[in-house]
Amino acid sequence: MQPKISIIVPMYKAEKTAARCLESLLTQTCRAIEVVVVDDGSPDGGFCIVEEYAQKDSRIRLFRTENRGQGAARNFGIRQAVGEYIGFVDSDDYIAPRMYEAMYAALLKSGAPLAVCGNRDVFAGGEGRQRELGGVRFGGSGTVDGQKALEWYLNCVYLPLNSACLKLVKKTLFTDGGVWFPEGHRYAEDLVFSGGLFCAAEKVAVVDEPLYFYVHDEGSFTYRYSLKNADDVCRDYEEVCAYAACAGYGGSMDNFALSMQFASLKQLYWAQEKPPKAEARRLAMYWRAARKKGGWKPRFSGHDIPLAHRMKIRVSALGLTRPACFLIRRLRFIPFFKYMT
Repeated sequence: MQPKISIIVPMYKAEKTAARCLESLLTQTCRAIEVVVVDDGSPDGGFCIVEEYAQKDSRIRLFRTENRGQGAARNFGIRQAVGEYIGFVDSDDYIAPRMYEAMYAALLKSGAPLAVCGNRDVFAGGEGRQRELGGVRFGGSGTVDGQKALEWYLNCVYLPLNSACLKLVKKTLFTDGGVWFPEGHRYAEDLVFSGGLFCAAEKVAVVDEPLYFYVHDEGSFTYRYSLKNADDVCRDYEEVCAYAACAGYGGSMDNFALSMQFASLKQLYWAQEKPPKAEARRLAMYWRAARKKGGWKPRFSGHDIPLAHRMKIRVSALGLTRPACFLIRRLRFIPFFKYMT
């Protein structure tokens, strides 16, 4: 059976979660799939686990590359894919059995080259304990034009729009549209990729179901935060602005800019290794100058932006990101504040 959908799974240090992820993929109600697993130079036993699954199910194709980061692994997987449509799943997450059936049906019905779905957040504790903590859904299924989806994305209306994993994409958006993931171990490469997709797609199919389960490790907090990530957010911001300009987007980008400023400075203030003062000052000056030049202001009218994102945008505009980050860090055990980490 020729696969209609290629699911790209980049894998790095996924020995403990690879089996759960693969089980959710191989039990999809849509059978015409292939699973392209790209081992990104992982030092653990994840490759052997996937190899065992591949021996039992020919729909799995396993590749090993040198460690070049998730963006490069995904781009490699796209180039190997034979399906007309491409999906992405991270090796520590899992999906609902009908995820790709529902999204594929939405694409066929709408004629759109891109579909998005909702998600649930799962917090994993010790001894295999898991608990679901909300998630994000849309206001209904249907089809929207690409400019409207881009407006949602730039105004932080729906968090799923940022993630590559909640999308099913027609392969021509890569091969003809020129949208690829940033490489070089880039932080938040999904954000740039998603911005490029919404600029390239004329319309987007929306599946208002929580079909993707995004697993968070309750024991992790600071390991993701660094000066490098803070700088990467600056690059992400600039590249999304370039995509929007090429697409002729005429709406305000103030909310997006303020949210990116918050994200970048949060990386700085929560960095595991304290950055040199000169570097911290440089980054702060970058955002201060950009905010002054752009005259950024919160623009909430006409946008149903979640409260957590409104708070980020507001404190960013007021120049209060540092005290806000201090408060969030102290209160992160409260479920609401988990969404702000």
